[in-house]
Amino acid sequence: QLIAQAVQDGAELCVLPEAFTGLYGVQNFEANAEDELGIQSGTLMMSRAAAKHGVFVVGGVIEREAGRLYNTIFAYGPSGERAARYRKLHLSRVHVARDKTAEGD
Repeated sequence: QLIAQAVQDGAELCVLPEAFTGLYGVQNFEANAEDELGIQSGTLMMSRAAAKHGVFVVGGVIEREAGRLYNTIFAYGPSGERAARYRKLHLSRVHVARDKTAEGD
């Protein structure tokens, strides 16, 4: 709804917060992790919203790929295609409980 309102107000780019799909914190990453464009994922919502409104939508999620977790920012273009992906760079692995985050790109 907020994206629709922003577009109605003239936005061409909508930016959502880091890890917007759940509680933030390393201890919550595994529970909030998603596969890109998975069913009920934040990335699927962003892609569909971008295509529906013809704008760019950018937002952060905890991405799961090949058994590793990444704090990732995705950008989707006006046709819903992925325009960019950036995995947050950590200088070293973060070790908290059973953390599985990877260093990033």
